[in-house]
Amino acid sequence: MNLKGIELTALLSAGMFLSNVDGRVADEEKEILINELKSFNVTDEEAEIYLKVAIDLTVEQTVEILKAMSLEAKKYACGYLGAVMICDGDVADDEMEGWRAFSGACEFPTMTLAEAIDFWRNN
Repeated sequence: MNLKGIELTALLSAGMFLSNVDGRVADEEKEILINELKSFNVTDEEAEIYLKVAIDLTVEQTVEILKAMSLEAKKYACGYLGAVMICDGDVADDEMEGWRAFSGACEFPTMTLAEAIDFWRNN
């Protein structure tokens, strides 16, 4: 997958929002957020910049950026957010509702959680 800087920032922002829906950010969620940046060959210094910008994005800005992505990138983002949600082994109802809300607001294609995560893992 090839994402532009602002798309990667919005993806990180969405992951941060979703990981905090249940009121806590588990270590596994932090790890997947950081590892996703590394999978795009982002250096530690660049990751700090991405993180600072992602923290400053509003939910509305994040949604607008993700909504403008290509269909393939939207599928990837949908799966990534699903992976963030399940990585701690505890999927709270609020997290599932958050994932569905982000998916709808960002106009992600309709996918089951399993389909979305499978696409993310394979791309």
